Amino acid sequence: MINGRRFLILNLIGYAALFAVNAVHAPLTSQGGEAKRLLFARETTYPIVAAQMLVMLYLFGLYFLALRDWKKLQVSIRQVVIFALATAFAAWCSVPGVNSADPWAYLEFGRIAGVHGMNPYLHAYPEVHDAYSPYAWFPLPMPYGPVALLGLIPAAWVSTVNVLLAVYFLKLEWLAAYGASVWLLLRILQRTSAEPAYGLFLFALNPLLLLELIVTGHNDVLVILLALVSLLFLQRERGGLALWSALLCALVKLSGILLLVGIAVSLLRKREWKSLSTGTAAVAATLLALKLTLLPTAAAWSNLSNPSSVINFNSLHGWLLFELTPRIQSLYLNRPLSGPRLIVAGLFALFCLWRLTRIRDFATLVTETANMTIALIVLYSGQFFAWYLTWLLPYAALTNSKRLRQGVLVYSFTALWLYAIPILWVETNLSLRVARWALTHVAPLARLVIPGRAAAESARPAPSSA
Repeated sequence: MINGRRFLILNLIGYAALFAVNAVHAPLTSQGGEAKRLLFARETTYPIVAAQMLVMLYLFGLYFLALRDWKKLQVSIRQVVIFALATAFAAWCSVPGVNSADPWAYLEFGRIAGVHGMNPYLHAYPEVHDAYSPYAWFPLPMPYGPVALLGLIPAAWVSTVNVLLAVYFLKLEWLAAYGASVWLLLRILQRTSAEPAYGLFLFALNPLLLLELIVTGHNDVLVILLALVSLLFLQRERGGLALWSALLCALVKLSGILLLVGIAVSLLRKREWKSLSTGTAAVAATLLALKLTLLPTAAAWSNLSNPSSVINFNSLHGWLLFELTPRIQSLYLNRPLSGPRLIVAGLFALFCLWRLTRIRDFATLVTETANMTIALIVLYSGQFFAWYLTWLLPYAALTNSKRLRQGVLVYSFTALWLYAIPILWVETNLSLRVARWALTHVAPLARLVIPGRAAAESARPAPSSA
């Protein structure tokens, strides 16, 4: 039987193995084409990815075993916090780059603003020629919100000394944001959950979250942090601050708009006019300040939606569009609101309106925001990446919906198929493309959509008495 101490030891062994696997590809001295080849190791050095997926399978097995035997595990909140911080530090030690080269792009944006003094929403790195240029792979203006720059600029300053040191500094910032998120989630759970340690463990020790945010270094940890700040303010009946914090969340990635709208609807239903007015004023003032500084043009604002990104066949929307004719693909890419895209946007809008009408209190806000976010990344988005699922894990920890919680956890595991079957393998192979999509999406979507046995039983009318 697994206990708390044994779980921690076995978990740390797993992250030590992950460190060893990732260290094989580390671009310590390479530059140019060789550096980029190493940074995109998932596409060119599949044995490294395969070994990483075996380690992830081990970590998920341990994680699910602990959740299943939670009562027997008998760990306190203090122990969960210790487990989380120790595991996150072990994850931080791993060299990034196997799963995504995004941290190197983050340094591009930070250097444009912090080193070269240029607006990253109006300029791109091909305009710059310096020592970092061999590592710069993203050729367009910054697609993330201005709040993200607060973390990117300090790391960019460090990059003037050493690039790999800058990546680790960036990951250290994300590690601090992860620690703050654990603390915020605990504060919320202590008021909403009869078993806060379970929800905290579910979030903080999830292997996909640690892989994407701490090992790889994606900036989605800021989305999570600010979403939790907003939820904590709302729980403490500080609606105006909750609304403004949700805007800050959206100013990292636009998915935060769903939480912003959900909180606004919640305040409307409660008739909290003062909070709604102060929050709206703060939102308007922030947007005006951005209009006068970083985002002076319509093109700069549109960059937040990454308009030049191409569809991929990881999401339902992207997969269906990819299977259509090249003409429709071109129509989608050149005119984002025409043709199939407009139909999908309308369906997504109707779904969100339906879910917004179901918001009644804090618990339903959490559940419905998660439902809308799932629809966003699976139905509406032309792209789907594993790190998008980390947005859902705080909601899975907070929700009182067993179906939602289990669906998100299954998704966090099945998303590994996106790495286990690389995209280059499926571009010209329809059968493998279908199999990859099905392995990633079918099981979690089935759990999210199909009611469990207990729910079905409760929905049946009671038998009439004789």
